[in-house]
Amino acid sequence: MSVGKGFALILLLYLVSNALYTCWIKSVAILDVVLLSLFYSLRIFAGGVAVDVEVSKWLLAFSLFFFLSLAFGKRYQEIVLLNASKGTEHTRGYIPGDQSIISICGISSGFVSVMVLVLYVNSPEVLRLYHIPDLLWLLAPLGIYWVARFWMLTARGLMHDDPVFFALKDRLSWGIGIAALIILTIAHFVWIK
Repeated sequence: MSVGKGFALILLLYLVSNALYTCWIKSVAILDVVLLSLFYSLRIFAGGVAVDVEVSKWLLAFSLFFFLSLAFGKRYQEIVLLNASKGTEHTRGYIPGDQSIISICGISSGFVSVMVLVLYVNSPEVLRLYHIPDLLWLLAPLGIYWVARFWMLTARGLMHDDPVFFALKDRLSWGIGIAALIILTIAHFVWIK
């Protein structure tokens, strides 16, 4: 089985950037979480290239901000643990006093991802893809609730070490995901005359 040149280039970019992250960028505050979020978006883009499906710019924008929020959540949790141990040392370029700015950036990124979703709902693409496009507005409160809950649990110190693992294991996240899939399915397949 062979992969196309596009996928090979993306894979090379991913490997080089991952090496840079491992050797240097993981210790540079803010740049580390930006690159982590780009890794997730790059994986989505690579998947589209691998199966020869055009990945929506809306999906890439949403994923960039959503995963940026999760990456900030991970750093926030690390700072909480550092504060709990009364440590004054740096962790990955962050110090205990960075906690508030990290939460602001993370919460903002999460809500920006929901804003991208809302803008998508009003885009011309939605009218072509969905028979009941207005139903997609129900995704916004689900996204707002999930982001706010994620950050509340993070602030309370209840977040798992890996936010993606948390989301995959959390029952309420599964419920919200299933509700979102039902909304998308009905909006796409049901005709209203």
